[in-house]
Amino acid sequence: MNATSGLSSLLTSGLHTFATKDPWSDEILALWLPIAAYWIYSTFWHFVMKLEIPYFEQYRIHTLGDMEKRNKVSLPRVLSMVALQQIIQVVLGVLVLHPIDPVMNAIEQESALRWWTGLFLSGTHRLGLSHHLAKVVYWVVIPAIQFLCGM
Repeated sequence: MNATSGLSSLLTSGLHTFATKDPWSDEILALWLPIAAYWIYSTFWHFVMKLEIPYFEQYRIHTLGDMEKRNKVSLPRVLSMVALQQIIQVVLGVLVLHPIDPVMNAIEQESALRWWTGLFLSGTHRLGLSHHLAKVVYWVVIPAIQFLCGM
């Protein structure tokens, strides 16, 4: 098997896996939502520029004549290059992102909660309190620490 057929089979299996998933799952949203947001945002500002609304015109940095003189690339060329970049983005996203099995995810979360509950159970002798404390640590404290470290 050569490298191109291996890549195409990997891509095909990845696309099939994503095609059978819920379009509102986190993995699928990570693929299509940035692209949809880009097109909505850029289309809005394109129309604002073309309509020459007086409120927005007072904040314009470059005049229309300035922009036409400076812009050397045509609009169709820009749109095709953006579409190509977004196709590459989706293909790489399919290769990199792996759909999460909700059942396995729930099992892993329950296992982690049991571990934290067992850790707090030795200090507190009530199962309900230790389970709630484990939930707070698992769902609030650890994500907060991860968020602060990521900043």
